[in-house]
Amino acid sequence: MPPTLLLAFNSECRAYGLSTVNAAWREFLPLGLDVKFKKLSAVPHFIWAIGTDLQVYVHVHSLDVPIRVCEASYENERWYPAGGWSQTLLLTDRPRFSSEDGLAEREISKIRLPSMAWQWDGEWQLDLNLGGEPLNHDGWSYAVDFPRQYHSKMSWSHCARRRKWIRFRKYSALNSWCAIGPLHKDATEEPFIDIAVGGTSVPSAESGIMVVWAVTTHRRVMFRLGVSTTLPEGQKWIHISTPIECEVCQVSVGNTGLVWASCKDGRALVRAGVTRDNLAGKSWLEVKPPANGLRITQVSVGHSSVWCITDDNHVWFRRGVHGSTSGISEDAAIGSGWVEMVGNISSISVAQNDQVFAVGNEDRSLYFRSGVSTADPTGKKWKLIQCQMQMSRNSSIMTLYSRQSSSGSPNRHRSLNSLKYRQQESTTSIQEDDEEQSRSAPVHNINKLELWPNTSADNSTQQQESLENVASSCPINNEVFEVSGKHLKNPRAWSPVTSVGSVVGIEAHPESDSTVFESESSNRDSGVFGEDDFAGSQYIECDITWTGVAAGAVTVDPLQLPNWFNLSSDDTGGMDTGTFTVLNSDGVSTKMQFSLSEITCVMTCSEPGHPRLAIHAPRLPVGLSPLRLQFSGDSDLEDWLSHLTSITCKINDVSGKPSTDSIWMTSHLGENFVFDPENLSKLQKSDNGYSIEMDVSATETPYLVKLPNGMPLGSSLKITGCVYDDADQIRFDLQGHATVRLRHKVENFRNMPLHINPRFNERCICLNSMDKSNWEKEIRESCVMFSPGKEFELIIKSEVGGFKIIIDGKDFTFWKHRQNPETIVSLHCSGRVKLFKILYETPELILSFNELFWRQMGGHLRKIETCSSGVTWGIGYDHQLWVYTGGWGGFLKGLEVSSAGINNMSDTSHYYIYENQRWNPISGFSTTSLPTDRHLWSDITGKHKRSKEYSKLLSVHWQFVSEWLVDFKIPNGCDRDGWQYAVDFPMTYHPNKQFTDYARRRRWYRKCRLNTRGPWQEVGQTRIADVSLQTVNGSSDEIIAWAVSSSGDVLMRKNVTKSTPTGNCWEHIPCDVAIVSIACCPNQRVWAVAKSGAVLYRLGISQENPIGETWKRIESLPNVHFKQISAGKLGVWVIDSSGRLGVRRDISGRIPEGRQWEMLPNITNDPPNFEGDGNIGFKHIAVGNIVVGLSNSGYICKRNGITCDNPAGTGWTLGILGPWQHVTVNSYS
Repeated sequence: MPPTLLLAFNSECRAYGLSTVNAAWREFLPLGLDVKFKKLSAVPHFIWAIGTDLQVYVHVHSLDVPIRVCEASYENERWYPAGGWSQTLLLTDRPRFSSEDGLAEREISKIRLPSMAWQWDGEWQLDLNLGGEPLNHDGWSYAVDFPRQYHSKMSWSHCARRRKWIRFRKYSALNSWCAIGPLHKDATEEPFIDIAVGGTSVPSAESGIMVVWAVTTHRRVMFRLGVSTTLPEGQKWIHISTPIECEVCQVSVGNTGLVWASCKDGRALVRAGVTRDNLAGKSWLEVKPPANGLRITQVSVGHSSVWCITDDNHVWFRRGVHGSTSGISEDAAIGSGWVEMVGNISSISVAQNDQVFAVGNEDRSLYFRSGVSTADPTGKKWKLIQCQMQMSRNSSIMTLYSRQSSSGSPNRHRSLNSLKYRQQESTTSIQEDDEEQSRSAPVHNINKLELWPNTSADNSTQQQESLENVASSCPINNEVFEVSGKHLKNPRAWSPVTSVGSVVGIEAHPESDSTVFESESSNRDSGVFGEDDFAGSQYIECDITWTGVAAGAVTVDPLQLPNWFNLSSDDTGGMDTGTFTVLNSDGVSTKMQFSLSEITCVMTCSEPGHPRLAIHAPRLPVGLSPLRLQFSGDSDLEDWLSHLTSITCKINDVSGKPSTDSIWMTSHLGENFVFDPENLSKLQKSDNGYSIEMDVSATETPYLVKLPNGMPLGSSLKITGCVYDDADQIRFDLQGHATVRLRHKVENFRNMPLHINPRFNERCICLNSMDKSNWEKEIRESCVMFSPGKEFELIIKSEVGGFKIIIDGKDFTFWKHRQNPETIVSLHCSGRVKLFKILYETPELILSFNELFWRQMGGHLRKIETCSSGVTWGIGYDHQLWVYTGGWGGFLKGLEVSSAGINNMSDTSHYYIYENQRWNPISGFSTTSLPTDRHLWSDITGKHKRSKEYSKLLSVHWQFVSEWLVDFKIPNGCDRDGWQYAVDFPMTYHPNKQFTDYARRRRWYRKCRLNTRGPWQEVGQTRIADVSLQTVNGSSDEIIAWAVSSSGDVLMRKNVTKSTPTGNCWEHIPCDVAIVSIACCPNQRVWAVAKSGAVLYRLGISQENPIGETWKRIESLPNVHFKQISAGKLGVWVIDSSGRLGVRRDISGRIPEGRQWEMLPNITNDPPNFEGDGNIGFKHIAVGNIVVGLSNSGYICKRNGITCDNPAGTGWTLGILGPWQHVTVNSYS
């Protein structure tokens, strides 16, 4: 990327530039200009400014190729039979000298330079080329008539000819300030107060176009006509009227031409209709301030972002602005609402790539908004720009003082207004509408124009001659020019049309200002700043009070920032993030705001016809997480989903393929998510395992903190704090899950493996434990190592046999275990104690399930299974088997890090509706129902009305592929017409009508197909209902894969390895019954659940015989119908048809199938079963090195307290709430 410049000016009105390839500010020297600068605006290579004299100046710099424009005039002649070719033309012909199309007269004697910033580069000469074809020496081309096609050779039918005269003009005010003529002869009559330049990327506009807007002291808005890279100073000012009572104070232009202006009353105006054909726009639109009582004081426009500052110095971002379509869409121009950002800002500027720079309100330092991107347009945080100031002998603050002290030096500058002789004779034309022809003059390096050639030693003589040359440029009647060969000589035609009027320009004297002209042979940077980077300069650290910043010319890659920031002082350890703001219905006030770093999952929760997004942020108030957003269409939903997912993944530093020990999960809508513990492991890694430190200094007791891993062997807990002076006692309790019993009511019994209770009034420390709400034997220690009014450090270490307790670095006691320390789930502190920090350390990774970040991976799947080698399989709703390719995306709409491994996917599902009828004695079953009955056409619950004619799918990506049909495969069976019967609608249905049945229903279905993309690849054509993967004896390359086909057959995939995750073929495993669920253990044991609800165990599996020999039926409990099974290191778990969990006990090497089932009761109000939601029990269980379940109430939860003596565990730790369907933890270790 080529170097670009960030511009700023300080409280002394001096302009400075900071290059992206340097780390030092350099001053833009006035170089002969006594005026300093109050406003700056820039695009690459062009700076527009307002000086302290309130006049406009333009600066062109750092161009590798000079600005050189060809002026052309076509000399036309007509052939007559009598005299041949003649300059005498018909009345209907074009002028003798004209433009190419003949519509404009181009008399060579009248072609002038646009301004004094230009000079001719050579004389008039003939163009001897016609469309690449050479012409003869006199340059004529011939045609039948003037508007026709021209040819290089004359023919008998040609009656018109022309030749092209060309002369090049060159912009000679490069690397210098050029004054733009004022609006009136008296420059003080209506000076300027603000200037803005942009429009370099107006959609479909010609290359090189620029847009310049300005505001005068009369609050009039002016538009500069004709500004481009070939005419930097433009042509004239045009007044753009504004709405009545709108006094514009400031204006800003984006690179797409979008114009915003701030008004004196605090409103903002937006220019609508800015297009390539109308750069000045059509009308003004009004935008209200962000809140009542606030006034907008400044706006800044980028490409697709608008930022503003209000009178309280708060900064705001305008959401919904799209610069590329702002010219044709008013909504894209004005946006949709304000979002308040962090920081007190006095000035702000947005670059062309939407990067943001600002001046702080209090410290007047320059800041850069880090993390601004398409996915996160508001960025993450403000970073201080800390660069040295490069001082030279002739610039900056040192030069300022040296100029003030050298009062005896001769006058180095002289105003052009003071040079009166011929200048008084020049005329200045102001049109009635205050439009003005361009009158610009360079105020530096004017000797380059050869108006003041340095050939005389007498400066006064030199200036007198110069002015006479200038004056001679005025048009003179009866001017004679001569044609000599190929050149046309007219020595006076190069002069400007008009003089500089009352522009305060200042001439630089080569004799006294030698350093001014050193840039003649300098590099590009020296052209910008007027001197070489290293000649006579020094770098110093100084405090600069910045006033404003102009970022229109700088291009900063947010991924590769310049060396402008002091990393030692920057908050490198802080997390880059942003804020998520929800506004009230008024669109102004804030309803909710939280950090993007708090988001743990972004997922869809749509219903047919209602696209919705769910944002999980557990720290939100109770009842507000997940936050659900509804959109007007699928496109908006997908945009939000892709951008929020991309942003949150960047914040959590996750992308691409997850690690091999990740946890996968799917939702009811087919989305699949993964938790990757790799970053969390790096963050928690310590010398003795894994640790987290909790700063609790802002909390008050009583205080409860979760201990997700309990206190297994090797764990420790360090608590630091201070005891209040008036404390009688304090308590530290290590608590376990409550024991829940269901008698005539639900009863909870507390468990407390360790109770530490310093009692200052009794001068002892009591140690105890509690089992099922009963205190056990208390032990008192008379050595009180806590003291009121003093700080303390308490360390509890879990060792073999008990807890080692250390107070203030000294061993206090050893407490023998009375309960298993792995059953501990929390620490409770109470009493008059102030806590500072809590350090929790365990041998295993600490998983707080409600704070895990779940990343959506892409694709549409019903189940996912994985193993410790990283091989991951998925099953679609159509029972198609897929294998994970290692990619990420497909749903991110171009925001993927890479498209590798992203393939097309399709899935099919069925949309169901139920037809309900009631029996009556007159007509039997009919559509006539009771007022309290369900809808005639409804969903399965009967609460929601459905219709075959108006059925809606989840999104536009779903399409119906069949008509409505009666479903004869409904659970519990049906008669030959598809009906099921029941005593009443909420009752149990059966296939045959009985005497007491008064209600019936039948299910209709319609097949639909989804087309999407994701990081998955098809595996064969066999339809699979369930699958289980497991590595063999810890080997990462030997994987066993057992599956159940959609017809209930058991299959084993052969030759599945890490390098060939798809395997190569299926081998059928005979079984007498249909199977619905299968599970593999790490020790090559296979369990299965039959369709009948029985559990089967495969016998005879070994290295030599991986398919085993036969199935053994495991005895079941009476009236228990199992439907799903999972097996792993922590045992074999099952779920029955009522959602109850069961665990197999007494599994050993001698008895691998175990001895008995232990069922866990579903108790209301025992989390995750809550009273009122009606959904108790579990829908899925996953077993590995941890046990994770998905409850019917929607929670993902982890089982705690699992030990050898108690394989069922003691309780659940809840994660986030969502429409979860399937989870796998086989790979987690």
